[in-house]
Amino acid sequence: MKRTISILAVLTLVACGSAKLAAPTQADVDKASDAYPGYTLAQMNEGKGLYEQKCDKCHGLKDPTAFSPEQMREITPKMVEMANERQQSISADQAELIEKYLVTASMK
Repeated sequence: MKRTISILAVLTLVACGSAKLAAPTQADVDKASDAYPGYTLAQMNEGKGLYEQKCDKCHGLKDPTAFSPEQMREITPKMVEMANERQQSISADQAELIEKYLVTASMK
């Protein structure tokens, strides 16, 4: 519970409003090829769209570049769980696309 509160505090401190998200590029997808073999630009764009649509309902969108890939892998499942508890209805497939987008976007 303390860890969840800490994560939420970090999310709140990083950005108070919604982030302006850059459009994904093939270069972004290429960075993630080791982590996600077969990942496509279309999938990354779908994940970005789901992130914008689903996650903005509970809080402003956060800039994924403010986090490490490891942080995104830790935060995303918890946020999906919280959203589903609030009846936001994020399926497992949607959650995977959102997480892959956030992890890939956070890669420097």
